[in-house]
Amino acid sequence: MNSRTTTEQQTLSEYNRARTLQYLHHHGIASRAQIAKALHLTPAALSKISNHLLASGAIVETGALEGKGNRRSIGLAVNARAFQVLGVKFARSLIEIGLFDLAGKPSFIRELPTVENTTIPQAIESLHAEIRRLLAEHPHILAIGMAVPGLRDRGHTAVVSSMGQWRQVNFRAEFEHAFDVPVIIEQDARAGALAQYLFDPNPANENLAYYLLGEGIGLGVIDHGTV
Repeated sequence: MNSRTTTEQQTLSEYNRARTLQYLHHHGIASRAQIAKALHLTPAALSKISNHLLASGAIVETGALEGKGNRRSIGLAVNARAFQVLGVKFARSLIEIGLFDLAGKPSFIRELPTVENTTIPQAIESLHAEIRRLLAEHPHILAIGMAVPGLRDRGHTAVVSSMGQWRQVNFRAEFEHAFDVPVIIEQDARAGALAQYLFDPNPANENLAYYLLGEGIGLGVIDHGTV
């Protein structure tokens, strides 16, 4: 087996594990058979995926479920409390940071000291220090998500008009590779749309428009489950 084939198989395995986690996140407890049918996977493939996720602690078995013909199967669910993520929200004079479990439940959300146009470099430096402190205190943090207004592809913000110094900050250069966990930086309205889609307790469908009203107007769209 050559290295290209191995890499492709690893990528497919990671993709199917992600699909399995996403299915459980949206549907709650489900059996292996239910997941395999919904994702068009063979029972053998789903068994391998579930064993990997169980070993990593990402999912747990929840006990017996009633199936067709009075057959019983074991339920699976996301182990939401096993891991955590950091969320950071940027606004004009506000930086908020929060710690969340995988179900979106916050351990805390707090504001950093108020930012002024002339203190933005110091605020960025303080945020770096705060994130490093939290990563040291909470070893089960998997990733960091950052919501930035008017984010452009190269990493700068384009629309924070009243505090122009923010436009000098390249958020991707500052944060994307600054820590030992992945950092995902997203435009704030798109991040809001994704959060609404993932954590709405009563999801209506896989299509929504999320408007964010502030100094400007932002729009994030979910189209058939895709941002």
